[in-house]
Parts: sequence; C-alpha cells; structure tokens
Amino acid sequence: MTVWNQHIRMPALQLNLVRCIVLSLMFGVTLPFIEWPQGWGFYSGALIAGIASMVTSTSLFYGAKEHSAHLASLFMPLAMIFTFVVWLFIGEGRLAWMADHPINAALIAAAMVIANVTVVKMRHIRFTHTSFIGLVVLNAVMIALSQIWVKETTENKLDAVLMLSFIIFITQVICSFGWMKFQALPIAPLRVTRNIMVLSVVSALSCMASWYAVLWAPDPSYYTAVLLAAPFMLMLYHRAKGHDISQSLIPGAIITCCSLVIVLFSL
Repeated sequence: MTVWNQHIRMPALQLNLVRCIVLSLMFGVTLPFIEWPQGWGFYSGALIAGIASMVTSTSLFYGAKEHSAHLASLFMPLAMIFTFVVWLFIGEGRLAWMADHPINAALIAAAMVIANVTVVKMRHIRFTHTSFIGLVVLNAVMIALSQIWVKETTENKLDAVLMLSFIIFITQVICSFGWMKFQALPIAPLRVTRNIMVLSVVSALSCMASWYAVLWAPDPSYYTAVLLAAPFMLMLYHRAKGHDISQSLIPGAIITCCSLVIVLFSL
C-alpha cells in the first residue's frame, strides 16, 4: 500500500476516497450474513479506527507521492512506543509480566528507544522539521488510540472483524469526501481502474490481517513492532529499482533488528 502511489500518483484524498468506496461495497455485502456486535464501545472504537485509518492512509499516499514510500511509513516506531506505554497501564497483567521478566522488559524498552532514535537520525529525511514532526506525531497518536480502543472493545471473531472493517472504510469515505468539500478540492470522476481494484483487494486483506493481529497479540504494540521491518523492506525495493538509498540501509537494518528483539523477548 505504501509504495502504490509512487506509481499511479493520484492525489491522496482522491485515491483514498475511491479505494474506500470499493472497500465499503466489498465488506457491505457481508453484513446481512453476520451477527452484528453489540454495545456502544465496539462502534465507538470502530469509528475512531476509521478516522485514524483515514488520517494514516492519506498521509501514506501523500508521502509516497510527494517523497517516497519508505519515508511515508516512518511514523510506525513512535506509534509502537505510544501503544506500548499506554497498554502497560490498562492491559490486564502487563505490568506484572514486565516485573516478572525484568531482562525481557529492559531489552524491549531499549529496542523501542533505539528504533525511534534511529528514525530521527536518518539523514535522508527530506521533510521540513515541522512538517515531519507533525506528520509522525499525528499518525502515531491516531494509530495508538485506535488499536487500544479496538482491542478493548472488539471480540476476536470473524463477524466482529468484518463489521469493524466495514465501519472503518465507510467512515473513511465520509471523512475523505467531507474534507475534500471543506477544502474545496476537486473530486474527479470516480473511475474504478484495475490499479484501484488491486489496491482494494490488498487493502481488504491487510485490514483484516492487521486487526486480527491486534486482537490476538498480548500487547497491541507488538503488531506495530513487526511492521517496523516495512521501511527496510521498502528500502530493498528502492535499491532493486536502482534508487540511491545508501544512507538508509544501515538505519533500516537497525530498526528491523529492533523489531525482532521486541517480538522475540515478548514471548
């Protein structure tokens, strides 16, 4: 998803609007056949997740179009830290587990700090200071809030994940359309091309896989820890395409190693 808009180069909001209309229809056809979750907590969490997804998806598409895909995904380490710290205090038994495994806790904390310091030190970042910090912090906070809220309010069942996915994408449709109207941005004819369909299928699979990961993991930040390998994978992609990423390889490898440490020592 992060690399997609480097190639088709659509305006971020327009791409997100078309993609989410297709995804809303895809998940909408399942609604008559599933058991709808009960309780305001689930639906409020799904709404928050939809708004967070709209912010992060649009930022990814914009960053990929204007800069590159591996820069667009650099907010993930900070999102992991936010989620990890908050979950320590609200996740059942997390503080006790950390107290019982002090070496594991120290290694996990060190890996998280090193990953974030490495991101800050990456010399190839081309954002201005203000725009880069704002993009990173906004996305990190939105991801952390949505993951924690959904984990606290959603059952680990297929019906719940299907409904969650539908609400996330229909919320993105409404928010993307509303923001474009508010900004007086032109809404081009909504053509569903082969590129959009492929992106939509990938988005549907990744949405379900990511929320299952959040629900199954003992700590929702571990899901983001695994995704820390994504910037490094994207760097390898850019290298295969002949782009100059010589300054990115070592920091990317460090971040990936940190993600492995976090996962291995949290078991």
